[in-house]
Amino acid sequence: MRDSNAGMIEIVDAVNLDNTYSAIIGLKLDMEFLSLRFEVSESDYPRIRNIVTFRPFENTAVGIYHYFFSGSYQKNTPKKEMAIINIRVEQLNQHKQFNFPISVNFVANLLWFGSVKEKSEVDRFIPNPPSTNN
Repeated sequence: MRDSNAGMIEIVDAVNLDNTYSAIIGLKLDMEFLSLRFEVSESDYPRIRNIVTFRPFENTAVGIYHYFFSGSYQKNTPKKEMAIINIRVEQLNQHKQFNFPISVNFVANLLWFGSVKEKSEVDRFIPNPPSTNN
């Protein structure tokens, strides 16, 4: 088990905007932390929400939780379209790894984001700031 989240993709949230389901992830690239949003299936939305609302430690009122994809997954599940991913859950100085079910499509997306070498490859996934009408 890794003792650090260095190089891991952070799963930040899942959002539903006008029935379009998206995952928000954090990726460190060239010493810059990028917040990226990409579309996910309606069935993955509650699975991702389950990950980012999981609170395994006793200090639930103290310290922010963080969820990192360890890069480890298992595809040998009864349903071919499903996988089990390993998530490193952190709060303050505590961390532990847990398994969660998710689609193989979501795993493939995470693996692709993990292979990115240049920011230009993910520019289209950086959410546009809200426009201001003055």
